[in-house]
Amino acid sequence: MPTFQLGGGEKTFVTLANGFVRSGYDVDFVVCWKRGVFLEQLSPQVRVVEMKQRVRSVLPSLVRYISREQPDYFLSGSDFPNYLSIIANSLVRKSKTRIIVAQHCFYDIESRHLGLHGRISPWLMKYLYPKAHRVIAVSDAIRSFLINRGISENKIVRIYNPIDRKELLLLSEEQLSMPETLPIFVSIGRLTEVKNLKFLLDAYRKFGEVLDRPDCLNLKDAPSCLKPKLFIIGDGEQKQELEHYIFSQGLKDDVILTGQINPFPYLKAAKLLLITSYSESFSLVVAEAISMGKTVVSTPTGGASELLDHGKYGYLSRDFVDTDAFALLMKQALLNPISGSLLEERSKEFSLEYIMEQYQNLLS
Repeated sequence: MPTFQLGGGEKTFVTLANGFVRSGYDVDFVVCWKRGVFLEQLSPQVRVVEMKQRVRSVLPSLVRYISREQPDYFLSGSDFPNYLSIIANSLVRKSKTRIIVAQHCFYDIESRHLGLHGRISPWLMKYLYPKAHRVIAVSDAIRSFLINRGISENKIVRIYNPIDRKELLLLSEEQLSMPETLPIFVSIGRLTEVKNLKFLLDAYRKFGEVLDRPDCLNLKDAPSCLKPKLFIIGDGEQKQELEHYIFSQGLKDDVILTGQINPFPYLKAAKLLLITSYSESFSLVVAEAISMGKTVVSTPTGGASELLDHGKYGYLSRDFVDTDAFALLMKQALLNPISGSLLEERSKEFSLEYIMEQYQNLLS
């Protein structure tokens, strides 16, 4: 991993490292820079190996690490670190280390910003992934994506990202500086183009217009007529653009961009989690919301559709452009939340305990 900064991949690897330690494994966490919000969540029993180099320069250090430590297994995630791990192991003479790479993403709208890396990644994947011991697909959608790019089905294992529910509940106990009676909606993720956040803001504005109907004005105490505040939790390159858009749409009193903070107290307090991405391979935050018994309203990405079982465990829009329909879906979800018992049953499929069993089977 490059760092411990906020991100789904980083969070997943910290959870996995903690899970392996609890299961009796000796674990090294190899990282370019020992910094980021998830570092404090890492078990003290995990040894952090800091390379103190950028990802693009780390190959010689990786070769030396594998040669010196000779780990039984080396698990990497994110496409470029995956390529480097495979190459590094191939450069170690008579290496017995087995490389396991985890594919966490598609090549989507964000690939346009990756330059040469974005253009050569499909070729590198097709050439290098067959040299790995196993390729982990974090969803069935990613599994299909890999197969369509020429990776053998026998090489791929589908294992969901793990959710440590006990940790979530602990992190959610932090007190919020707002009235407990204030209803809120929450969106969590990076402020980037792929998250489709102007769509979210437009849908939220139209949701407010629905609640301004004359019949709602006479029913201020009805759940359907309370207008929740919208908290958008995360940071990214679109922050300033979104701040301007919020002001231009007259939403500055209703929408709060929090930056990078602990999202779980807000998720605990939320009426709904709103996800409007163009692309999600797994959507860790959707799995976290399900594990906390929260109703999700999402656009129909591959990951969200899979986790919500095409609408059984949450609400899915039909497309990524109809803000009126999404606003009505928000209203429907607010009035008819998914039952807690149904969400609890679904959450067992990506609980840390169940996922660790799958990893132990993979390593045995």
